[in-house]
Parts: sequence; structure tokens; C-alpha cells
Amino acid sequence: MKPRTLVMSVVTALVTVFVILNWNVFITPTPLSFGFSTIEIPLGMVMLALTLGTYVLMTTYANHLRKSALIQAGISAEELQKQRRLADQAEASRFTELRNFLNEEFKQLAESRAQFHRDVNERLSALENRREPMAASPPPDDSPA
Repeated sequence: MKPRTLVMSVVTALVTVFVILNWNVFITPTPLSFGFSTIEIPLGMVMLALTLGTYVLMTTYANHLRKSALIQAGISAEELQKQRRLADQAEASRFTELRNFLNEEFKQLAESRAQFHRDVNERLSALENRREPMAASPPPDDSPA
């Protein structure tokens, strides 16, 4: 049981016991002045009606607050879902951008590697071509004659 419900139940029980114990006083007519006229009515019943009216108004107000809070919570939950979807889409977009960027970088890296291999092969071919004429000529003789 919620604390508010428990407090309201205890207060209602105490008022009910008080009314039962003092019923004769509650129903005794008393002259009440409303400024422009005077009426004989049981004061206890007027006070009991005012207490009951206050109880009804407070309960209605509390229920209205609860309903407003639930509606606001629902609206907030919907907005949170929208923001979560936007964040997920943005994250997916960032991953797509990253994948495209990495693909481009890997393409450029592969192209530069291929170019490097071509340059190395050209240099090796040039060195081999320079070495072949040297291999065909006899080595110089270092012996004293």
C-alpha cells in the first residue's frame, strides 16, 4: 500500500470514529449566520460536509497530478525513442562513412604499393641491364708484368 493511501485511510478512519463518538453533538441544530440570513442547521454536519468536500477535492487533485505525470512520462518516452532512433541512424551513418574512408585509404595504399613494386622492379631491371655488360667483359688483371 502506498504511503499516501495509508495516511488517507488512517485519517478517514479517525474522522469516522470521531463522528460516531460525537454523533449527538453533530446532529444538534445550531444557528449559523451567513451575513444576510441566519439558519438553524447542525454545525457538525456542515463541518463533516466541508471535510468530505476537501477530501474529494484533494483526491481529485492528486489523481489529476498522477494522470498528468503519466502523460508527461509517455511523451518523454516517445521523445526518448525518437532521439534513440536518431542516434542509432547517426551511428550507422558514421560507421558507413568510416567504412568508405577505410576502403578509399586501402585503395590508395594498394595503388601506392603497386607503384612502389613497379618502381623497384624497374630499378632492378635497370641494375641487371647495367650489370650484364660488366659481366661480359673480363676482369682487369692485377698481376705485375
